[in-house]
Amino acid sequence: MPDVPSPASSRASVCLLSCGRDRLRGEICPFVEGSMRRVGFARFFGILTLLVTLTPSLGFAQSQATAATLEGYVYDPTGAVVPEVTVTAVNVGTGLTRTVKTNAVGHYIIPLLPPGTYMVTFTKPGFAELKLEGIELRVGDALTVNGTLQPAGIREEVLVTAETLPLIETTRTQPGTVIDRAFIDVLPLNGRNWTELVLLTPGVTAADDFGNVSFTGVDRVFNNIQVDGADNNNAYFGEIRGRTRAPFQFSQETVQEFRVANSNFSAEFGRAAGGIVNAITRSGTNEWRGTAFYYIRDDAWNANGFFNNANNVPKPPERRQQFGGNIGGPLIRNKLFWFLNYDHQVRNEPVTVTLGARLESEIRALRGPDRELAERFFRPLVRAIPRDFDQINFFPRLDWQITPNHTLTLTHNFQQFDSRNGVFTTPTTTTNITGNAKNFTNSYTSVIALNSVITPTLLNEFRFNFVFDDTGDFANDPMLPQITVSGFNLGGRTFLHARPGDFPGRFTKERRVQWIENVSIIRGRHTIKAGFDINRIVDRNFFAQNVNGTYSFGSVADFLNGVISNYTQRFFIGDPLVRQRTMVYGFYGQDTFRLRPRWTLYYGARYELQTLPGPLVVNPLVPETGRINEDTNNVAPRLGIAISPFKNGKMVIRAGYGIFYGLTPNLMINDVLTNNNAYSINIFLSGTALAANGIVFPPITSLDPLNLSKTRFPRLETPPGGVRFADPFSDIMIFAPDRVNPYTQQANLEIEREVFPQMTVSVAYLFTRGAKISRSRNINVRPPLEGPAGVATIRVLDAEGRVVHTFLFPRIGVVSPTSLRPNPNFRQINMVESAANSIYHGMAVRINRRFHRGLSLLVSYTLSKTTDDIRNALDGRFTDILDPFNVRRDRGLSSLDERQRLVISGVWQMPFFKNASHRVLRHVLGNWSVSGIATFASGRAVTADLAGSSTDTDLNEDNVPDDRAPQWGRGAFRGPGRNQIDLSLRKRIDLAERRRLEFILQAFNLFNRPQFTGVQVDAYDATRSGGVTARVFTLRPRADFLQPIFGLRARDLQLGVRVTF
Repeated sequence: MPDVPSPASSRASVCLLSCGRDRLRGEICPFVEGSMRRVGFARFFGILTLLVTLTPSLGFAQSQATAATLEGYVYDPTGAVVPEVTVTAVNVGTGLTRTVKTNAVGHYIIPLLPPGTYMVTFTKPGFAELKLEGIELRVGDALTVNGTLQPAGIREEVLVTAETLPLIETTRTQPGTVIDRAFIDVLPLNGRNWTELVLLTPGVTAADDFGNVSFTGVDRVFNNIQVDGADNNNAYFGEIRGRTRAPFQFSQETVQEFRVANSNFSAEFGRAAGGIVNAITRSGTNEWRGTAFYYIRDDAWNANGFFNNANNVPKPPERRQQFGGNIGGPLIRNKLFWFLNYDHQVRNEPVTVTLGARLESEIRALRGPDRELAERFFRPLVRAIPRDFDQINFFPRLDWQITPNHTLTLTHNFQQFDSRNGVFTTPTTTTNITGNAKNFTNSYTSVIALNSVITPTLLNEFRFNFVFDDTGDFANDPMLPQITVSGFNLGGRTFLHARPGDFPGRFTKERRVQWIENVSIIRGRHTIKAGFDINRIVDRNFFAQNVNGTYSFGSVADFLNGVISNYTQRFFIGDPLVRQRTMVYGFYGQDTFRLRPRWTLYYGARYELQTLPGPLVVNPLVPETGRINEDTNNVAPRLGIAISPFKNGKMVIRAGYGIFYGLTPNLMINDVLTNNNAYSINIFLSGTALAANGIVFPPITSLDPLNLSKTRFPRLETPPGGVRFADPFSDIMIFAPDRVNPYTQQANLEIEREVFPQMTVSVAYLFTRGAKISRSRNINVRPPLEGPAGVATIRVLDAEGRVVHTFLFPRIGVVSPTSLRPNPNFRQINMVESAANSIYHGMAVRINRRFHRGLSLLVSYTLSKTTDDIRNALDGRFTDILDPFNVRRDRGLSSLDERQRLVISGVWQMPFFKNASHRVLRHVLGNWSVSGIATFASGRAVTADLAGSSTDTDLNEDNVPDDRAPQWGRGAFRGPGRNQIDLSLRKRIDLAERRRLEFILQAFNLFNRPQFTGVQVDAYDATRSGGVTARVFTLRPRADFLQPIFGLRARDLQLGVRVTF
């Protein structure tokens, strides 16, 4: 049996690992001590003890952020296990060598191996040496490689190639997919953002138009994207670092491979209620390797967009250039390696302003002078506005094999991005150029990693991550109010507002320090792993939201007549620049137990704590503004099992269950801290209160739509009631006293089988239940009154104006008088509560063919259903509940519900004329390859909303306008589906043994099919009539409901050239 550290030595190693000292000390690590003060020493110590001592043998093979595991059994020709066999794994690229021996039951395990190609040898006196070549280990792999030794007298050496070995990871209990360099290097990517390849895997859908993804129906803010084992997330916005306006943060050329865990990942990984993407970067080897590339795109080769054609807008001039290169090799052979990558993108990519389907429809419905006036005012705004991008990405990496048992890795990623008019990244927008801005992102990430093999059965991983993430916008006109007309904004933007002397726009500066420690112990058939992960995050955010006001018009007719639906404005009593610090602690323990050679049991638990900043200013009239509950009991169990029913290792059955906690985005925390009528005051005016406070819109004939900045629009200089803690026109936000972190329960059942050489098929059932998701609810409303005064009459008309349906709807609030509100000091009191839920059921099918005989293929099909009662988690800070006293009315199909999704991706190196004897045929027709991505998806669920003024669309009169159509449930309709094919054609010319030249043609949206991503969701025009005791709402259907308003790009062609050596 392997040596097992004594209890005393185990305690010493834990202290050594957690405190970074070289001797046992009796003091507490100061980094951990702060968490004890937060949680309480007794609770903290109890939880930590539980996680480290979950079992006498607390799994490594189940989860490795930057490495892989090789394990198996060794047999003799009779099938008996062979102990004391020396097993040696040698990395072909770097010469890294690891040696272990099989235990008493013939089992060996070699964890913490860097991904790469390995040669494995088995030796023991009396037996012939067994040598296995070409074994590919990918990130997070838990590969089983068994060996059978032959007697020495028969053969001195037995050589086996990896192609004869099973592909199935028979000990892995969690579903997942690896996208390796063979795909990353050649698949067509429009923008060269490697994270888009996550969509190749089953159980994953696009969460928005900006590159974010959703795993098994869970909102994008609950994912964790890791690079080299360190978090690559922006804690403020809950998105990938660098946000999503920049093309990417890590270059496509930098990423070696990544693993997608879409469900039930192990306890080592946390801070995610959705999914995990775990990427590793490229490193140098003993061979000098390098690449130089250049890609170019021009509008002369591209098709005009759908909305440009619909609005008679010519194809705008466009040019995109992407160029760079990388080099890697040994500084000291078998010892010190380096890799360097440079990536630069320059784009001229104009964005087209459109009026949107709703405003266009309303303009067409006008007659006479009104139609002429509307056309004269709005039509000049339909145009292409300049937009350009300039991004530089620089990435160095150094790998030092200090000794055979200690490896140090240093990486640094530098990203700098600037974009004029880059706030809106889609090809079209319904916002004037005055509401755009110059966007910038500066992101720097440094990671230090030390992997140590202390003994063959005791291993340690240390990682330190430092991040500087700076994003922001220089507004084109930070002083101009936002002016919204039927969904079109012709003024500034609220999030870009600034006061005189302020920063002219907005910015968020985030600093993250992350410390990760993992210790692993191999004990018999158990592989123990435990550790901790601590993040210190500091955000400095300047966000003078809406300080210059917002004018909202319910229709274009109201706009022409100067009839304002409502006016809002925010006043800051404190500084709009807010600094907030959060700490995120994670502690875990897990065990992978080989019950039998073909049975693997995984179990573990994780504890997580997110500490929140205290209130900035407390409103004494609302005690809740002085309290933010911290969720301190987040213990998440994980359980999984893998059974390989056949001895050949070509089939596995996996099942698992776990609880996974997400984080509260700092943006939501900031909103609650600053919207309390003590730090800032939010004013809402409508009806007679507008003119009474001097809010009168200038005559339309006096406005120049192309130069609104010269007009002085009325605004409030002070709040109507002055600066005070109470204001009946003001809205505030609070956290519910029992606020907690959201979590999901995930379960999976998967069968995977190798059906052909190098090809596997898997079928899985995925289940995810989301709970305690943050949702905002206006609690400053009264229950419906008894009798006729407590209900409103809803009249639904058809297209000819005939009444087709009439029903009663509860009136849960009244706009006036304010004395009837539970708290007359405020208009809305929006309480962010942990009350929303979601359910996901899905069947995921995956066909995966490793690169073999010139062909690799990945087919992912998902059939799923997602229901929830919230539009999305980040927007949970906004109130949109139809009935605060009956939230079940809001349960329906999720906006993430995409019933079917099929993605086919692959690479084919054509064999034709490759070895032709005729030189011309070989050089002209040989060495061609084609790769592509075909995406087919059902339309997303769409909720029918109402259009009109703030009073006309407030059916329940809870002071929250834009209600949805009450006769339809959430998600009752479907938007357009997706049908897109991207293709890449390459011609390779071999210049020398290791040097080649490639010419590349890429086509995105090859067949130029419109790919719509947004539709008109306003199904009815609403008007209100009747008095307080006889309220009637009339709903007239809109002809433009479900008409597309946003979409992806039309067909783009791109040429490229690559030189590789």
